[in-house]
Amino acid sequence: MPFHRVLPEHRARALRFIQGEPSRELVWSFGSFTQTSYTGMLGPEPTYEARVRLHMQMDSCFLWHNASPYRETWEDVECLRRRQDAEETREWVLPEGRLLERRVDDQIVEFQVKNPKDLKTFTAMCRRLRVEPAPDSYRQAREIAAGGPYGLPPQPLALVAPASPVQELLQRVTGVETFYYLLADAPEAMEELLETLQENQRRRYRILSTFDADLWYQAENTSTTLISPTIYEQLSLPHIREFADAAHAAGKRAIVHMCGLLRGLIPLLRETGMDGIHSLTPPPVGDVPFDRAFGEFPPNFSILGRLNSGHWLGRSEAQMLAEFRRMVPPRLVQERPFVLWITGDSVDHIPRRDFESLKCALLRFRDELAACH
Repeated sequence: MPFHRVLPEHRARALRFIQGEPSRELVWSFGSFTQTSYTGMLGPEPTYEARVRLHMQMDSCFLWHNASPYRETWEDVECLRRRQDAEETREWVLPEGRLLERRVDDQIVEFQVKNPKDLKTFTAMCRRLRVEPAPDSYRQAREIAAGGPYGLPPQPLALVAPASPVQELLQRVTGVETFYYLLADAPEAMEELLETLQENQRRRYRILSTFDADLWYQAENTSTTLISPTIYEQLSLPHIREFADAAHAAGKRAIVHMCGLLRGLIPLLRETGMDGIHSLTPPPVGDVPFDRAFGEFPPNFSILGRLNSGHWLGRSEAQMLAEFRRMVPPRLVQERPFVLWITGDSVDHIPRRDFESLKCALLRFRDELAACH
């Protein structure tokens, strides 16, 4: 697998996408691969450097390197961890009370907020959060983005904020059912918590605005399986708009990760002011085909369109090529900032033949699209 690009061109392609310029050619990037995804290609213990070389050989575009240049501490909060086999228990102890969470294989099976009493304790804990700049972390991230370590090419730098309050609660604090029970049974306490969480976000945004980078990025995992359009408009839209406004005030574009079912949210997403979606997912996993995205968002709206493993794993080169032709309209590549995001979805031991067939299919499809232009 020879290299197809000189290193500086990786950064140029990524910047065109970030800045909202048409791609003009098919560009792809890789994500959601674990170390064990590569064992079929690179051997039983693939190093990070070997994985980077493989991505380079696959002509993958390294879109950006993440930096979270802030340090978070909690005043008078103790976190106790106990592990037995695959199960881990986490307990937070503070003057206002205790919170307990259980995980199995790092998946949450008992959320820390389970009732109104926990809600009050968690709100108190969030008020004890201290957020401070971390310039050393920023410098380290900037050095990696500049290229050199691990054989990485030069790439843009993204300043990263955690998920907005609603998504943070749904995914990591209350879970879906408890979130909506509390929203109905303790609306004032939930409103107080959401505002406390958002004020902590504002502190992060103020710190981010003091550092230079190429974009701001926030990971949301938004989906109508978790939130209805009505609740999204009421609770989440203002928070995402604040993120976009803060990025724009700092002179940066705002790109948000949303990999779920988004068809019912598209009119609201346009109101957020964000400049792009990371991991827009078409059917059957998602519900927004790439050709629909062409007409729903403005011409400079950056779309990282997800090609999940079901579209390419175990398929021949001809089958992959047929999938690409079906999913990616030529005008999307030629007239919009579009990158195909190829995901491994944490599948283990992907065979060498799948990587090789994927590369051949991608190169053929890129040549086809270039001939159409």
